[in-house]
Amino acid sequence: GGPAPSVPIPASTLNVRSTPSTRGNTPLGRFPQGTLLQVLRGPAQANGLTWLEVSGGGVSKGYVAASFTQSALCSGGGANPAPPTTGGGGTPPAAPPVAGGANRTDHPPGL
Repeated sequence: GGPAPSVPIPASTLNVRSTPSTRGNTPLGRFPQGTLLQVLRGPAQANGLTWLEVSGGGVSKGYVAASFTQSALCSGGGANPAPPTTGGGGTPPAAPPVAGGANRTDHPPGL
């Protein structure tokens, strides 16, 4: 039970597709930055990417590449919580580097 988890779109735009693939699959549309999507299923691996089945932003069901969302559901799927602060007004520690460019917001619009 419970409500479906949701994921925000941090990138400038994110393509939504009818199937979990970029091969021969024209996007149904694009979600703008800040769109909040409900996760229906996933994560699932297909064609070398991790995909989430989502709804929202005017789409009843579609697939997005999880690496372009801020999903904590996916291992390496783009979830990057804020680094902890030291408390007491100190300087927060430097954020560790992100493997695979999970924080990219300049991705090509092909996905």
